[in-house]
Amino acid sequence: MKPWPSGRLLGVLLLLVATPAAAQVDATDSKPALFRTNDLVFAAVFFGSLLAIEPFENIDDGLSPEAAPTGLAGDLSEAGDTFGKGYVSYGLGGAALLGGELFGNSRLSRVGLLAIGAVTASDLIVFPAKVIVGRRRPLADGGETDEFDSFAFDREFYSFPSGHTAHAFALAGVVSNEFGDEAPWVPYVAYPIALLTGASRVVGREHWVTDVIAGAAAGLFASKLADRLFGGSDRLGDESNLRPVLSAGGGRWIVGLSANTR
Repeated sequence: MKPWPSGRLLGVLLLLVATPAAAQVDATDSKPALFRTNDLVFAAVFFGSLLAIEPFENIDDGLSPEAAPTGLAGDLSEAGDTFGKGYVSYGLGGAALLGGELFGNSRLSRVGLLAIGAVTASDLIVFPAKVIVGRRRPLADGGETDEFDSFAFDREFYSFPSGHTAHAFALAGVVSNEFGDEAPWVPYVAYPIALLTGASRVVGREHWVTDVIAGAAAGLFASKLADRLFGGSDRLGDESNLRPVLSAGGGRWIVGLSANTR
């Protein structure tokens, strides 16, 4: 296994970092852009984590523990790891969406839709990156920080970035974007929980620290993207572009999305 080719890395870096800027609309456009200049911050952190693998090798390796924690630390690590699992992330979003529709709470429905959208967007970023980069996980047998096998399609080489961390920060971003203005304490609860998920992936020897940093950037960007698409505070139009619909008829429930085409 050889280090990831720097030429390929720089090519992908330039292509993907340029995408948000290329998608910017003119200032005279009536609607804001889906991708915005400040998204370059997330791109810089994401790709900066990848570029920092070699320079921070000793730090990254030193922060990866020899064994999983026990006692209270072990319980917290397990809780953080569970929160970042896909079925939990999608389940929380689905429960909010369904509950909002059943009880006529449009805001809860919107939060559920935002959560599902953000987690999905994070997956669309994370999984291709895992396959392309092919970084080896720490694991118990002592994986090195600079071992790569691109397109191996092997879970052992799906270290960069952390999907659990991306899920956790996507959800934290959604609830912070939605409730942070009226309840300033929300981010101070949501983001530490997301950080706990990231830490659990390091102490569980599933990821390196730089994987977690990149996952956090992907999740936060995904929460912003979902906010613009599905009608949050930073939406693209004056009204939601999409909204959930739940209806009953003929002895069955129908769940779907309604599009605003105006």
